[in-house]
Amino acid sequence: MDIAAASSAGPSLEFVTYGVTGLSLVVFVGVFWTTHVVSLRYAAIYKAYTTTERANWCSSLTQQTWDSSLRPLHSVDLARAFFSWSIAYFLYDLVVVAYWQVPQWKVFTAHHLVAMVPFAIFNFYGSCLADTFLLSIYLLVEICVVPMNVATFLEDLGYAHSRVHVIVSYVSFGSWVLARGVLPLYALFILWTVMVPSLTVHSTADWVCAVPAIVCGHVISFFCIGCLIWIITPAFVANYKARASSSSTQVVLTESTRYGTINPV
Repeated sequence: MDIAAASSAGPSLEFVTYGVTGLSLVVFVGVFWTTHVVSLRYAAIYKAYTTTERANWCSSLTQQTWDSSLRPLHSVDLARAFFSWSIAYFLYDLVVVAYWQVPQWKVFTAHHLVAMVPFAIFNFYGSCLADTFLLSIYLLVEICVVPMNVATFLEDLGYAHSRVHVIVSYVSFGSWVLARGVLPLYALFILWTVMVPSLTVHSTADWVCAVPAIVCGHVISFFCIGCLIWIITPAFVANYKARASSSSTQVVLTESTRYGTINPV
């Protein structure tokens, strides 16, 4: 088979960028609305939520749809499609958190904008090349949000004292250590051993394509590690101590110790 013909038979660049981004936005909006309708009918606690709490609930469930599809990729076309999927998620969730002003919405807004820049440059600024494996590694830091959201849902549905919640909490914390501790450090190692040495000071392309991504990568890495050290770990330890000291009485999880309610970013 002719190579050019085989290449033309595959998805076009326009489709895996603009097409996938547009379709993904439709999917995320659909999941958000479906979550609202189903929760309103079947989740009793959802009916008592404020509008902001409902938006946060629906946004978290939509986030599960996105996070569960993340993985490191070597295929450029497949990676570009997943980056479009992720750009669409960031845009969708940016609107949700800003419009309904969910808890810590300003932090979410800054996070989404910074996180989106490297992928938007690679996908939509045609002359830019990038290490798709490294970009997908940065997406993988979000995978720890899946068990964290599950822990939050269990708490909201009245299962905060169940054995399942304990197990999910440990899984969630372990995934945070790996995804928000080890992976960001590994990504920084790759940045400084591969990308930074390859930069050309007088190259306009490097300044446009690589430098913004490197800066954003550092911001995201430090942010992830900071959240793990100063927010997630203290909350997990406080919850663990509360359980350990309440063997005969029911543990009351306050806002400061509800591990699952730390809003993921």
